[in-house]
Amino acid sequence: MDHFKNIEFKVAAPKAELIFNRPPRNTFNTEMMDEITEALLSLRGQEALKICVMSAEGELFSTGIEASEHSEARVGKFINAGHEMFRSLDILEVPTIALLHGEATGLGCQLALACNLILASEKAKLGQPEIKMGLFPPAAAAGLPKNIGLKIAYELMLTGELISAEEAKSLGLVNRVFPPKRFKEEAEKFIEKITANSAEVLRLTKRAMNSGLGFSFLDGMKRAERVYLNELMFTHDANEGIQAYLEGRPPIWKDK
Repeated sequence: MDHFKNIEFKVAAPKAELIFNRPPRNTFNTEMMDEITEALLSLRGQEALKICVMSAEGELFSTGIEASEHSEARVGKFINAGHEMFRSLDILEVPTIALLHGEATGLGCQLALACNLILASEKAKLGQPEIKMGLFPPAAAAGLPKNIGLKIAYELMLTGELISAEEAKSLGLVNRVFPPKRFKEEAEKFIEKITANSAEVLRLTKRAMNSGLGFSFLDGMKRAERVYLNELMFTHDANEGIQAYLEGRPPIWKDK
């Protein structure tokens, strides 16, 4: 898809790469969000795909919104485009991972947090500074309390202060933090730990985890068990994995 103006999009199974390319700050306008939505929706049904990686060109991941699109006349269209972007990310079957090599603030932070995993460079900073512009971020208002609890979410939203990658990791917002010089190398090693697994089982694992969100433990477990019994155990790869373990050999995935 070489018609995109604001992103680079590469698909080479088992990995898809979506790269923000709107220098110098990779701010989001309506056109960029529409492109991200189109790219993510195009990945549905690609059986060999195992992961979608979101990153950015330049020194920054993204500093958020394009302020010029927040005029009274244009903001409704902008919000709708953002809603569709988050929806397309949410319904993507494969795991998603954000690579934060630099600052991720505002809508950039929200989109990273909406991914299933985050890897960050030690020099990265995260935060929601919208309050300083007289705004609040709807996606963060909905998502942050579920990620880190209400008290810390209030602090980040109401002060607008940024936090370091290490602090974000301590709060459970970031999975791993790597030194800047080794960030790309370590991120690739981490991604390979995921792509070494069956594409179909990765999809079903994500589906099972998402199925229990918002329910009690027992209700969530029942929903995950239905995916396990009615879908997972009918796949080639689940049965191959068990057989390979019993035979003491590496499994041979067919991603089915």
